[in-house]
Amino acid sequence: MRPKETLQEQVQRGEPGYPFAVYHASPFVSEHWHEELELIHVLGGVLQLHINGAEYVGRAGDVFIVNRNEIHSMSVRTPETAYKAFVFDLSMLLFAVSDLCQKQFLLPLTDGRMRLVNRPAPTEALSAVLQRLAACQAAKAPGYRLAVRGALLEGIGLLLAEGQYTADATGEDAPKTQLMKRIVSYIDAHCAERITLASIAAECNMAPKYFCRVFKQHFQMTLVEYVNSKRVEQA
Repeated sequence: MRPKETLQEQVQRGEPGYPFAVYHASPFVSEHWHEELELIHVLGGVLQLHINGAEYVGRAGDVFIVNRNEIHSMSVRTPETAYKAFVFDLSMLLFAVSDLCQKQFLLPLTDGRMRLVNRPAPTEALSAVLQRLAACQAAKAPGYRLAVRGALLEGIGLLLAEGQYTADATGEDAPKTQLMKRIVSYIDAHCAERITLASIAAECNMAPKYFCRVFKQHFQMTLVEYVNSKRVEQA
């Protein structure tokens, strides 16, 4: 089995010193994870997401958050589906001199001691910040990097003020999360081969029946359905 980093995104976001990137609607984004935080703003249509085994359906105005190292996937469900995904390294929000805000909120987010909820309650204020964030990045007016940084801090501040976070950071390194990463990495590495229930269950040290139950609970599909979808994606 290849290491869990097989499906871990390790790409350059933005530019050196400014690790921030905006992604637009893609028909299907398969399971992966990355070190950066991701904010997803649904602009229209229907977007289906899976984050750490939980299934979500997003519509216009909804916001989703993928914390660092959370396994997730997305797929559009209607032709008019549109969304923007803001992916950035939390380190870009830190200051050279650590103040009370940085010690109490930014550093815990950066090192995983604090996690934002995956589906925060949508508010007009948060939507407005994300719209301004997208506009600043697109316009690239003088000082836009500072404006983007300010908008990110404002957005996180709104989430914290609404209590949309938890200090229980077990999700990132939870055994179940690590198991799902092993499974998707194994399937990705052996997709061109014959993958049987017995072989993959043995790789995970699980009984086949138990493996089936856990797999379907997490991915909302059978192993055969998932493998076939991965083969279509790779083709």
